[in-house]
Amino acid sequence: MTKQELLNALHHIRGNLLLGNILLGFSESIDRELLGTMPHEVHSPYQISQTDLKSVFGKTKSLLVDQPTIVEEFQQMLGRASMAESFEVLENYCLQSSQIEKIRAVPWYWFSKNSAQYSFTQTG
Repeated sequence: MTKQELLNALHHIRGNLLLGNILLGFSESIDRELLGTMPHEVHSPYQISQTDLKSVFGKTKSLLVDQPTIVEEFQQMLGRASMAESFEVLENYCLQSSQIEKIRAVPWYWFSKNSAQYSFTQTG
C-alpha cells in the first residue's frame, strides 16, 4: 500500500461517515407510511435479504423526534466503524511499509487496537 492509497482509503472512510450523517438529515423527508408497508430488499456483496421495516419504524413520523435512540445508535455505529476501519487501514499501511514499530510506539496504539477489535466483535 502506498501513502497515496492510504490517504485515499482514509478519505473514503471519512466519506462514508459523512454520508451516513447526511442520510440522517433526509430522514425527515422519507415517506413513513410507504416505508412501513413495504418489505425492503437489501443487496450487499455477500447477501440479499428482505426485511419489513414496519417492525423497526412502526408509526414513526420523524426519526429525530419519535426514534431518538435509533438515531443515536446509528451515529455511534458510524463513529465506531470509522475509527476501527481507519485504524485497520493505518496499521496495514505501517505493516506493508515496514513502519509497524513506529506506530506501536505511539501512546494511543494499543488502546486503538483494542478498541478497533472490540468494535468489530460487537458489531460485526
